[in-house]
Amino acid sequence: MPKLGLKTDRVKLVKYSKGWINKFERERRHITKLLNKEIVTVEHIGSTAIRGIISKPMVDIVLGVNSMSRNKSRIVKKLEKDKYVLRKFRNPNQHLLLSKIIDGHTTHHVHIVRHKGVVWNKLIDFRNYLNSHPSWAKQYEILKKKLAKKFPNNRKAYTLAKAKFVRKTLEIAKKKNYA
Repeated sequence: MPKLGLKTDRVKLVKYSKGWINKFERERRHITKLLNKEIVTVEHIGSTAIRGIISKPMVDIVLGVNSMSRNKSRIVKKLEKDKYVLRKFRNPNQHLLLSKIIDGHTTHHVHIVRHKGVVWNKLIDFRNYLNSHPSWAKQYEILKKKLAKKFPNNRKAYTLAKAKFVRKTLEIAKKKNYA
C-alpha cells in the first residue's frame, strides 16, 4: 500500500489501494472518540473513497454536524490539538477544511459541513455516483492524470481544473434522480 501523505502543494497520484478504507476507519474511530457527541456522522470521501481509481495519498473525511455555528469552534480546537491545521475558506459558516500534517506531509483532510446540507449532499453524491458508475470514474481518473502532469506543484490549480468535471457529474446525478 502507498505511504499516506503528500508535501503541501504537491500533486502526486498513486494507484488505488483497498488499504485506504482501513486508514479512513482508523481516523474515523479516532475522530469520533475525540469529538464524541459534537458530530452527527463521519464519511469517507474524495478519490481514496472511489474504488479502483488513482488518488493523491491523502484520506478525505467529511464530518456532518447539526449546526455550523453551534460547536464549530470547539470542534476546530480539538482537531487543532490533534495535528490538524485550519485552512481558510470563503464561507466558514457552510464549510470548514482542516488538514492533518505530520512531518511536513498532509495525510488527511477533514471537511466540516452541515449534515445533509447542500455541501454534504454534493460530497456524498459525487462519491456515490462515481462508485456506482465505474466508466465515469475512469473518465475522472484520466482527467486527474492529465491535470497532475500539468500542475505537479500547484494543488490549488489542479483542484480548480477538476471543478467542471465535478459540476457535470453532480448535474448528471441529479438528472438521473440519483442524488
